[in-house]
Amino acid sequence: RDTEMEEAEVQAALAMSVADIRAALRECGSDGSGLIEKREMARELARLRVQRTRHYQSPKPQGGGAESGAERRSQLALLAEMGFTDEAENAELLRRFDGDVDQVVKHVLKR
Repeated sequence: RDTEMEEAEVQAALAMSVADIRAALRECGSDGSGLIEKREMARELARLRVQRTRHYQSPKPQGGGAESGAERRSQLALLAEMGFTDEAENAELLRRFDGDVDQVVKHVLKR
């Protein structure tokens, strides 16, 4: 499950410039030290983003309760950082998949 998502993240990162990858690594809390090759940087960025996605995944609501507004905004921001910028579609998919960012990413990538 994480492997598919991580490979998609690697491909997205490889489409970025080296400077943008380094900036994204810094945003994820890594200075990227020791990473020289673009592919190494892309893999590290992918690993960090998948890790962050797992962190933002919330357990399924027990009583069908809604996500908090702050949590939903964080999920939308994460999806945008990952390159999924259609906020209206992302919000709808987060509702459909009960806030499961991983499922949203898989759904969008399957199209």
